[in-house]
Amino acid sequence: MLVEGSLISSTYEQANGKGKKAKTAKITSWSIRADAVRKLDRGEPEPQAPASSPDAAVLPSDVSDPAPF
Repeated sequence: MLVEGSLISSTYEQANGKGKKAKTAKITSWSIRADAVRKLDRGEPEPQAPASSPDAAVLPSDVSDPAPF
């Protein structure tokens, strides 16, 4: 997913407590203002290789073909 837009911050004060000893706290909130939202085309998924057990990874000891490099 692709989102194009801007990040906007807003600051406000919130009272913390009641009476004469009340203090205010500055709160910053963030919001996203999206101009465009697009779904990305990922094409065809790659085929998954079947899971192999450690016993299947044993190679034969008499390999007759030489290395290709």
